[in-house]
Amino acid sequence: MAARLTMAALAITMLLAFTLPAANADEGAAAEKASEAAEPVAAAEGAEADGEENDETKALIAQLSITMISEVVDENHFIVRDSEAKTGKKRIVVRLGNTAPRTQASNEDDEAFAAKKDAGKEILTKLIGKQMVWWKLAPEEHQPKAAEGSAEDPPMLGDVWLIDGRHVNTHLRDQGHLAHVQEYESELARNILTAHSDEKKKESYKELEAALKESEEARKKEAKEAAKEAEKNIPVEPLGIGAWIGLAMLALIIIGVATNFGKGSASKKTNLNRKKGFFEKLFGGGKGKSQ
Repeated sequence: MAARLTMAALAITMLLAFTLPAANADEGAAAEKASEAAEPVAAAEGAEADGEENDETKALIAQLSITMISEVVDENHFIVRDSEAKTGKKRIVVRLGNTAPRTQASNEDDEAFAAKKDAGKEILTKLIGKQMVWWKLAPEEHQPKAAEGSAEDPPMLGDVWLIDGRHVNTHLRDQGHLAHVQEYESELARNILTAHSDEKKKESYKELEAALKESEEARKKEAKEAAKEAEKNIPVEPLGIGAWIGLAMLALIIIGVATNFGKGSASKKTNLNRKKGFFEKLFGGGKGKSQ
């Protein structure tokens, strides 16, 4: 089985090499890239050789075709050579399905709008230009029909994936280079193969990170509440004898200051016949009456 898949990959390489015009130097370089891409393609299709082929992956790949992008026209159109002749055409113009060019914003001038369109084409060229890709046309009932009396066929709708499984249609929409329009439903309009596995891993890591963060916040909250509860349960110690003596001395000093320590006001005449009060006797010492 592995040998047959490897031979199939090599056959694709040879077919692409013969169908690309030899006179075009760039296309010749593309054939070399096809040869380089044949190995990972064969590895993807020949997972059975390692005894680990997944039936779901096998069924998925059976729905796709592999080809080389001949030319990128603009930010959502490209040209492929249909080596399998499923459509009866050797050269097919394809538009990324469920996408549309961006519309010019009200606060966007013509120059900025044109620059963003060029950037979109540049990104698409870097992704798929002269590259081997997986692709699949949209169902026939969703394909645009040629205008009456027109000899030119309209572009066909389809989905494209990089060899690692990244969905190009979704990627360009997520990056803001294309707008989303719902033209047809496709269960495969997403990342697949390795890209899908990586995506699932990232989602798992995010879920784990969120769970750890939530656990840490709960732990801190519990620790804070436990500290408050412990603080409430701390017994209040009664004042000792020394504290009571200190408070008594402080009270005596305050009262003494308030009464001028029993000396009275300096501006008033002393009445020799007035009896001394308690604090006058206390702070006045042992002075007797004048004789």
